[in-house]
Amino acid sequence: MEKLEQKLGTGTVNELAIASVDGSRVQDLRNTYTELSYYESILNTSVSLQVVIADGSGIKNYLPIVGGERLAYNFTDPFNSVDVDIANPLRVYKISDRKKESNDIELYRLLCTTNDMIKTRYEQVDRSMSNMKYSDMIEKILREYMNADLFGKDETEGLHKHVFSRMTPFAAIKQIAEESQCSSNDRGSSSYFFWQNNDGYQFRHLESLLSEPPLRKYYFFFDEIPSDFQYEGARILTMRELVSFDLLGGVNDGEYGINVKYYDPISKTLFNSKYSYFDSFSQTKHNGFPLLSSSVSEELSQKYSLEKYITTNRVSSTIPYVSDRDSNLRTQFRRRQNFIGASTSINSRIRNSGIQAVVYGDSRISAGLTIDIEIPTTGQKRSISSDLVDRFSSGKYLVTAVRHEVTPTTYYTVMTLSKESYLKKPEIGDEI
Repeated sequence: MEKLEQKLGTGTVNELAIASVDGSRVQDLRNTYTELSYYESILNTSVSLQVVIADGSGIKNYLPIVGGERLAYNFTDPFNSVDVDIANPLRVYKISDRKKESNDIELYRLLCTTNDMIKTRYEQVDRSMSNMKYSDMIEKILREYMNADLFGKDETEGLHKHVFSRMTPFAAIKQIAEESQCSSNDRGSSSYFFWQNNDGYQFRHLESLLSEPPLRKYYFFFDEIPSDFQYEGARILTMRELVSFDLLGGVNDGEYGINVKYYDPISKTLFNSKYSYFDSFSQTKHNGFPLLSSSVSEELSQKYSLEKYITTNRVSSTIPYVSDRDSNLRTQFRRRQNFIGASTSINSRIRNSGIQAVVYGDSRISAGLTIDIEIPTTGQKRSISSDLVDRFSSGKYLVTAVRHEVTPTTYYTVMTLSKESYLKKPEIGDEI
């Protein structure tokens, strides 16, 4: 049998079926769907899926679809790189955009989420955990309340006691993620994210993600390259810079200067710590030079634009009178005051710059990976091999979110990318 030619921009839906709530009826949707959209983000605790159905046989009433059904799915790209099917099956929680196309066809959209997302709305963590790392607490919550494992984990510093008062599992995880400091050999900004991608649940900090090698390199160009499959597969089809930079937004968010005041209730003392973007940029992991020129950075970092207040027992842990009577306090003190300034700043940078890029469907791309992008300088004709690139837009990006869009005839991947540094110093522009 002649081997079929692989075609970019197409995908294979191996499974797409919905089962009734009681499991007595199962309907294959592969010949009925018109669009499948899978989404994951480092800012979302769970993946989600939307499926547009062209219903010509009354599936909604026959099954029926009333909420809580299980939808099994599995799709991949034409090279069978990776099967996307995390948390399979998902649960249908909503129908939207229902409309009649004709007497014989009606369209509606099935919105699906993970069973964990539904479960976390009614499960409650009402207990204390002690003498544990925060990263281990997260693993324990996932195992005991979600029957799930943590696929990727960056260890946290110190042993802690934490009391959870009638919180949902995801809310409990978010709370301790905000308190988590990176392990001693890799402190950085301690900007931790907890999310789910096609591999599973991840608990990683930003510097660790940025240190990962890029999955691949993409190019943005308009020239045709006949019969060159390799470069055509690495082409960015469309690209939109959502935010190049937002100086005012950064000032409002405390990106360049933040004053942290922390109170120790045991020693009854208020302490002060100021974060400066200008002085502290080099202390955390980056892929290039600061987004701001030195003069502007220094100007905006001289005074803080945001003030935060937190409580801590850090100072008490160093007082012999206190620590001698509670030796655990020496390792279990709260650490957020050590990194909240840097964490606030770098999270603001992630929000205030970004690119949305559409490429041919690639099932390997997940939220939390990095990629390289090469973009030619505007106004110059560039070939794919040219080293004359836009050094402010090109470089290494973090994939903060990804949406895989599959139809019966097409497959495209939409990436939301974040970049918080330049390939070159902003004082030096490209020559014209």
